[in-house]
Amino acid sequence: MFVIRPRVVGLDSVYLGWVIRSGIFDAFVSYHYAGSTINHLYQNVFETFCFPCPDLETQKTIAAFLDRETARIDQLTAKKERQAEVLAEKRSSELDSRVFAQGSESITSRKSSHKRMPAIPAHWRATKILRVCDFLSDGTHLPPPRTDEGIPLLSVRNIVNGNFVNLHDDSLISNEAYADLCRSFVVQSGDIVMAIVGATIGKVAIVQKMPPFHIQRSVAVMRPSRSLVSSEFLTYYLRTRFFQSLLWESTSFSAQPGIYLTDLGRFPIILPPLDEQAETVKQMQTIFAPIERAQSMVSASIDRLQEYRYALVTAAVTGKIDVPTWRKCGTTDRRLDAFEADMGASAQPERQEAARA
Repeated sequence: MFVIRPRVVGLDSVYLGWVIRSGIFDAFVSYHYAGSTINHLYQNVFETFCFPCPDLETQKTIAAFLDRETARIDQLTAKKERQAEVLAEKRSSELDSRVFAQGSESITSRKSSHKRMPAIPAHWRATKILRVCDFLSDGTHLPPPRTDEGIPLLSVRNIVNGNFVNLHDDSLISNEAYADLCRSFVVQSGDIVMAIVGATIGKVAIVQKMPPFHIQRSVAVMRPSRSLVSSEFLTYYLRTRFFQSLLWESTSFSAQPGIYLTDLGRFPIILPPLDEQAETVKQMQTIFAPIERAQSMVSASIDRLQEYRYALVTAAVTGKIDVPTWRKCGTTDRRLDAFEADMGASAQPERQEAARA
């Protein structure tokens, strides 16, 4: 962290705070950051940051304007975030209930050998992750030098909304380095990738057909034994609150939180028969479809509000809008009224569908 204390008499701290939250500072950081796995901005570089600095009265006017104008944006964003939390809770409850076959009175249940695992049907068994995988590993601990062209070296950031995807700014390694990494293993379609380093430990995705790539240390790859468990059922199990709580309780903390591969392999897993796994997956896909559509719309609404907030802050600190005129005309209120009406109308069918589910 940097601690910034203005020493210039004519510089307002609140105004400077808004500048640092604007596109001016982001552009500066994007150009100057250094690092590989973790990006850094060094102090001697930060000290060269130049920004527009009008007279003190104008600074205070802009700062007060942004305090007021962003307040309603933040209120609407908080409202959408609460909706996202409700949908996420609904999804988690359904996931836990279906994966552990809870609420089925016709099924005889028993306690598993793991003291905290929910009761499971008597004909299911509990075992360990390692025993249901043909392959379990993590990515390279010694990443090769980055190149301008070559093969993507993917990481935690490539697990996006439950999918494993390429991004436009992925790190690249040479074809020779890629071939060397492939001597250990090659990630295949149908494998499961999980974040095991960083703040998003536990994110999971099934690998679909993709161009050649390899993975960094922050990602573990599991290859389910198809005679025991399907990729889809294992992925759902790994997303349950039961498993996620075990994962975080076993996490070690140093520079970043992380989970050891040996610990991951020892975690318990329930094992229904394959036909029941397939039926459970089918049910969950049907139940989750409307919830996920509603989640997508809420997420898009939050993104839209944040983009508007960001654009407003950047425009204000660069003098691209006339602050007094903007406020008198109620421009922000009109735009947010339009946003809210549009978001409410478009979300109504999804909300009803999610409620029915």
